[in-house]
Amino acid sequence: MLIALLSLAALGVFVGTDLMHSREGKWLSIEQMSAPGTVDGRDVSTNGRLPYSLPACDGSGVLLLGDYASVEDVGKATTTTLGATYTTSRACGSLGGNSDTPEYFVVYLPVLGGRDDLCQALKNTRERLDTSVRATLLDDEPHTSESLCPRVAG
Repeated sequence: MLIALLSLAALGVFVGTDLMHSREGKWLSIEQMSAPGTVDGRDVSTNGRLPYSLPACDGSGVLLLGDYASVEDVGKATTTTLGATYTTSRACGSLGGNSDTPEYFVVYLPVLGGRDDLCQALKNTRERLDTSVRATLLDDEPHTSESLCPRVAG
């Protein structure tokens, strides 16, 4: 059994995809892929491999660690928080981007579990990081940390 698990873990590392299982039985896939080449027609390619993702807008909770215009800034932000990934602001409506605003990068940390887990992660991450951290759900509705986690001081 242990050998089979180690083999599967090695295969996951080899393919370059991390799979995390949540308590609700959902799977979250974050692929290690090259950064996209352009945002709003600007060349933003990088030679490094950053944890870029295309999230399912399924209501999963995430912590928003920052909004960035360049991949270089994204690289700095993702290296400071284990498990952080990034996408574009238009990936889900709740990330803030729409066709009327310029597209930008959003660095986020997936939170597995329910609303209580999201709020606890928000509280703990705000205490640990020296940056503004917000909570939201990956869907097409606007959310604020205050509406999702009213007991967590801003």
